[in-house]
Amino acid sequence: NKIFYGSKGGGGWVESNAITTKLKVLPSSDLSQCLLATGFAYQKARRAQIAPVIAQVLPQVRDLRRMGAASIDIVSVATGGVDAYVESGVRIWDYAAALLIATEAGAEFIHREQPWGEWLLVARPGLTELLEPITNQL
Repeated sequence: NKIFYGSKGGGGWVESNAITTKLKVLPSSDLSQCLLATGFAYQKARRAQIAPVIAQVLPQVRDLRRMGAASIDIVSVATGGVDAYVESGVRIWDYAAALLIATEAGAEFIHREQPWGEWLLVARPGLTELLEPITNQL
């Protein structure tokens, strides 16, 4: 029962039960309290490569969430449902609209091209530079 929308320069918004709310991402610098969303590759070999990295990241954050869709994970950063999202192998059609909404709400992001898709990190300001070095192997 939620509709997310946004436009470049117009902010990120959510409508729920006929109530419209402008989204605002608040800064954080406490990695130990970071609720981190992610996704995993469909290919077994890729998941095997990702597992050790997740094992290193997990003790440094509060917990890990997997909601099943990059777009949902990213708008969850915009709503404050999670503090950050990181995934490897995503494609632009998986995240473009959600990234616009989240960045308009104040989230930061980093992305890199990879042979199997893009590596993408979307986070509250202050967490991006803390998460990038420990998640960039995903």
